[in-house]
Amino acid sequence: MNDEETNNIDVEAASLPWLNDEEFLQKYRMSCECFDFVLDLIKNYSVFKKLKGKSGRPQTPVVNQMMVFLKCVGTEGSGANGPNQRNTFDIGKGTSGIFCRRVIKAICSLRDRFLFWPNKQEKKLLERLTFKEFGFPHCVGIADGTLFPLAFEPDSEDAPDYSGRKYGYSLTVMIICDPNKKICYCLAGYLGSAHDNRVYDATSLKKKPEEHFSPMQHIIGDSAFANSPFMVSAFKKGANEDMAFEGEQFNHKLSTLQIRSEHCIGILKGRFPWLHGIQMKVNEKLSSVRRIVHLIDATIILHNMLIEFGEEENTAWIDEKDFPDLADGERAPYEDGDELNSAIPGWYRPHYGQQIDAQRHPDMPNQHAKRRRAILDFEVILQFRSRLISLFL
Repeated sequence: MNDEETNNIDVEAASLPWLNDEEFLQKYRMSCECFDFVLDLIKNYSVFKKLKGKSGRPQTPVVNQMMVFLKCVGTEGSGANGPNQRNTFDIGKGTSGIFCRRVIKAICSLRDRFLFWPNKQEKKLLERLTFKEFGFPHCVGIADGTLFPLAFEPDSEDAPDYSGRKYGYSLTVMIICDPNKKICYCLAGYLGSAHDNRVYDATSLKKKPEEHFSPMQHIIGDSAFANSPFMVSAFKKGANEDMAFEGEQFNHKLSTLQIRSEHCIGILKGRFPWLHGIQMKVNEKLSSVRRIVHLIDATIILHNMLIEFGEEENTAWIDEKDFPDLADGERAPYEDGDELNSAIPGWYRPHYGQQIDAQRHPDMPNQHAKRRRAILDFEVILQFRSRLISLFL
């Protein structure tokens, strides 16, 4: 980067105080105060320091590099690419990408501080919060899968597998947040065709629940997820069947909490419109997907940083199209003629795959019935509990 380019971007940085609050918010997707908060946390990261023994000019100030990154993720479509950034900041070709990669590394270095599963004390506070506000006991999180569209067709043999249910090509990301819309866990990088329950099965929460949950604690999800001792999901209507009143009542109560996850994802995508169409090419190299995942992680960490700072939500940025599919559970595999599932009313049918889990954990239906009964007193569930246990044993 030459002296002229440095002067041009310094002029842009110097103009920041002259932007009013609304102009700054729209341009950099956060308030001036929050910008300073994030800047103070990343400015001393090693990626911004000149290596010892290396000749050449010092790096461009971190404030300038952060501006370029925020302008990139705050712009949807082709406006986020290199040429647009060069026109805005008058910087050379490739400089925008270098700045963004540095800022992403710096933000991701803060992952353990801002993106983590709550500890024992924090989970107790979340239990109290969800019970007080929503009437759900022992709930510590809300799970939902969402799609991040890809702007370009993947250049790989498995390109058709990136074709999701909603967009041409996309990545599936599992997000688990708390009622405050802070993201506690995420798993990104699965192809767009991957089912939410399949992605959840790959999480450490599912593989090692003893490390994430205390007795009776669980998370909730829509009907795309299989019921388990640690996941309470919505009832799913059976094929050609009406859902019982009790099931509708339970699902309605569940949706009052589930909407927090939808708003969380809506705020994330609304604040960072780059996520509406990722302008990065996927190819046969794993590093191509890894770069996208790192950028997604950086936006999620930023999302949590803004929540911790106390940044107000800009509801004008939320688009209901960004909400996860409410009918996503209908994609859950179910096979007609399944004698086990057919013996259970449609509104309480477990998902395909729960049968195997139940064989490993014979008490699972009993635990899950207890938890649902604690949320809503369903006499019908009580009537079927003993029958469910006998079916699964």
